[in-house]
Amino acid sequence: MKLAAGYYIHQDPDNAQRVLQRVQEQAREDERVVNLLARVQMRRLENKAAIDALEPLVRRFPNRPSALRLLADAYLRNSG
Repeated sequence: MKLAAGYYIHQDPDNAQRVLQRVQEQAREDERVVNLLARVQMRRLENKAAIDALEPLVRRFPNRPSALRLLADAYLRNSG
């Protein structure tokens, strides 16, 4: 997870996504992994993939402001 975050911070979304996909295999329900993966996908302009990742998270945690904001941002980016 830290490696993926480092890639994300250093503007390397391709490697961040590669690492996160491996991490997600073991931690599919981890909110932090889903959030970072969605951010990476949005940076790569894969807004629909980010929405698909975030919708189940928001259904599970409907009162999480960070997840709701991220999902709203993905919807806005996807509509433009």
